[in-house]
Amino acid sequence: MIVLAQEETVELRHDHIGTEHLLLGLAREQEGLAARVLRSLGVTVESVREQLQPGPAPDSDAEPGGRQIPFTPGAKSVLQLGLREAIGLGHNYIGTEHLLLGLIREDDGDGARILTRLGAEPEKIRGELMSMLSGRVSAASRRWQRGQRPGVMSVVGLDHVQLAAPAGCEADARRFFGELLGLVEIEKPQALRARGGVWFGVGSQQLHVGVQEGFVPARKAHPAIRVEPDALDELAQRLDSAGAKILWDDDLDGARRFYTEDPWGNRIELLAQA
Repeated sequence: MIVLAQEETVELRHDHIGTEHLLLGLAREQEGLAARVLRSLGVTVESVREQLQPGPAPDSDAEPGGRQIPFTPGAKSVLQLGLREAIGLGHNYIGTEHLLLGLIREDDGDGARILTRLGAEPEKIRGELMSMLSGRVSAASRRWQRGQRPGVMSVVGLDHVQLAAPAGCEADARRFFGELLGLVEIEKPQALRARGGVWFGVGSQQLHVGVQEGFVPARKAHPAIRVEPDALDELAQRLDSAGAKILWDDDLDGARRFYTEDPWGNRIELLAQA
C-alpha cells in the first residue's frame, strides 16, 4: 500500500506523501479490506483523484527520478494510529483496515476531508468495516464447526503474554522491564490507559503488565524471555546488583537459563542458547 501511495505522489507531481496519497494507496490495494469498504461506500480511486490537483510540471533541467519523498506529519500519524487500532482490536497484524481507521482518526488530514466530501463520513466507514470484520469471524466459525481449518482466522502465532501486578505498578514495571531488562515500552491504546499497567515489546511479541485487584504473584506460570547468549551473564549480574533473586537452572538441554522475580514476585525466566 505504501508503494502505491508513493506511485500516486509521483504521478501527481507532489513533493510529499500525505494522508490523501495514503487514501489513494488504500483504494488501489484491491485485495485489501479497506478497498472493499471504500467501494461499498462509493469511494473509488478515480473519485479521490478528482479531488486532488496535480503539481507543476517538472523542471526540464531537474535530475530524473531517485529522490526520496518525505511523509507529512499527518501521514506518519496515520501509520501510528493504524498500529493502535490493530492493538485495540486484538489483531497481531496491521492490515489496510487498520490504516483506514487510522486515516479517519487523523481528521485534520486531506484524506479524511476528501472522504467526508465524498459522503463517506468516519462513522459510516467504521460501521461498515466492523460489519465486514464480523463477517470474517462468522464465516471462520462456520468453517470450524464443519471441521474445516479456518483460513482467515487460523492461529498464526503468539501475540502477547499478560503478567498481573498490583495497582500503582507502573513505575516499578518501567524500571524492571524497561531499565533492567531493556524492553521497549509500547504505548497503550487510549481506551485502555485508564486501567493502568504498562506494555512492552519482546521481539515480535508483547509483554503486558496489567493491574489485578486482589493480586497474588504467579510462582509457577511465567514468561520465558530469550536473550543473546553473550548477554545472559551480564543480565544476571545487572539484576543481582539491583537486588533481584537469581536462580540458575541447568536442566534444559541446549540452553542456559536462570529464574528471577519481577518487583511483585512473579516468576520470570531468562534463557539463551547454550
